[in-house]
Amino acid sequence: MDDTLLPLFSTILLLFASAALFFSRNMAFLFGVMTIACSFASGIISAIGLAVIGILGLLLYVHTRVQKPSLKSFLAGLLLLACVLLAAHLLPGFNNPQWLKEEFKSESSLAFSMYLNFDKALILFILAGLYPFLFDKQVSVSNETLGISPRSKLILILLFGSIFPLAMTLELIELEMGLPSWWWLFALNNLLITCTVEEAFFRGALQGQVLNRFGAVSALLISSVLFGAAHFAGGLEYVLVATIAGCGYGYVYASTGRLSLAVLSHFAVNFIHLAFFTYPKLAPIDL
Repeated sequence: MDDTLLPLFSTILLLFASAALFFSRNMAFLFGVMTIACSFASGIISAIGLAVIGILGLLLYVHTRVQKPSLKSFLAGLLLLACVLLAAHLLPGFNNPQWLKEEFKSESSLAFSMYLNFDKALILFILAGLYPFLFDKQVSVSNETLGISPRSKLILILLFGSIFPLAMTLELIELEMGLPSWWWLFALNNLLITCTVEEAFFRGALQGQVLNRFGAVSALLISSVLFGAAHFAGGLEYVLVATIAGCGYGYVYASTGRLSLAVLSHFAVNFIHLAFFTYPKLAPIDL
C-alpha cells in the first residue's frame, strides 16, 4: 500500500473501531488490532508504542484472570492510571497525526489545532476490557437511580441551558454563528474520539463504576468536578463551565444508564459551541 495512504487507512480503522464499541465488542477489537497493525506500518505507533500496548494488554489479561480482590483492584488502578497518562500524552511511542494547525473560525476566535490522538483512543479499549458492559445499550450505573421524571427534565434543561450564558458572562465566548470549512473533521474527531473517550472515562469508569459505592448524587458531583479539573489548561473560568457541563452529561448517564446518550449530549454541546459561538475561545482584544 502507498505510504501516503497508510495514515489515512489507520485513521479510518480507528474511527470504525471506536464506533463499533457500541454495537459489537468483537468487531471493535478486530478493528482495533487492524488499527494497531496499520498504525505501526505507517509510523503513527513506534516499536516503543507497540511495547506499551503489549504491556497494557498483558495487565488487562491478568486483571481478567486473577481472583484475589486486592490484586484485581491494584491492577485496575494501574490501568486507570495508564488511561490518565495516555490522555495526557505522557506514554511514549505515539506520533499522533495533526489534522488542523492553527486554524481560525473567525478573527474573534483563538487559533485552533487538532490531532487525531491514537494514544487517547486506546483508553476506550482499556475501559472496555475493565468494564465489559460499559458500552452496552443500557447499564446499571449506581446503587441508586436518578430516573427520568419531570423534575429530572427540568434539571437537565437548567444545566444545559446555563452552559453558554455562563461562558459568555465569563467572556470565554461570544455569539458568532457559522461553521468553518473544517467542521466535518472536527465532528468526526470530537464525536468518535474526544467525547467517547471522555464520557467512557468520567461517566463510565468514575461515575458508573469506581464511585458507585458513594451513591448516585455523590458520584455525579465527584466525576463532574474531576471532569472540570481536567480542563484546567483553559483557566479557572473554563474549569467552572466544564464542571457544569459535566453535571449535565453525568445526569444524562445517571438517568438513562446509556453511555451513548452521554456521548451524544457532550458532542451536541461541543458542536453548538462551534456553530454558534467563537471557537475554541474568544480571542483577547489587543489594546
